[in-house]
Amino acid sequence: MKDTLFIAGLCILIVGAGALFYFLDPSQTTHYRDGSVEFRVVANGQYAQEVKTRTNYRIRNREEFSTLWSLLHGNERPPLPSVDFGEVEVLAVFDGSHSTGGYGIMVTSVTDTELTRVVRITHQVPGDTCVTSFAQTSPYQLIAVPIKGEGLRMVHEDSTEVVPCP
Repeated sequence: MKDTLFIAGLCILIVGAGALFYFLDPSQTTHYRDGSVEFRVVANGQYAQEVKTRTNYRIRNREEFSTLWSLLHGNERPPLPSVDFGEVEVLAVFDGSHSTGGYGIMVTSVTDTELTRVVRITHQVPGDTCVTSFAQTSPYQLIAVPIKGEGLRMVHEDSTEVVPCP
């Protein structure tokens, strides 16, 4: 009886681990019929050391990714995240520099049409009555999306969300 329970538990563990690896694998990204594209967050943060303006980048290879990583972290950078540039490209969005905390940026959706990839970006700002830190911030987010051809035109749609105070 103990052997049967042990084997059943081991099977459940193996199936669970397999499902976890499947869902974390960027090559398993799905394109839906409505054009929406799954993406995964590669990195995000509140302080991009060398990027002080609101801008976006499309990163297609490891060299460009390494350069961008240096812009984010300067000389004391953590190890470069693993990205398979044969399967995905990295989109980097930056909110620009702010003199206080409470700001953020995030990609809310990616949608493909036949010729265009639309990246929807939400810029978060603190509410008027929020108490924020006096630390300078420059929020960013990097996402990995599947490659969809060289001729695909990239566009972004920006929206602003006021984050209420707790």
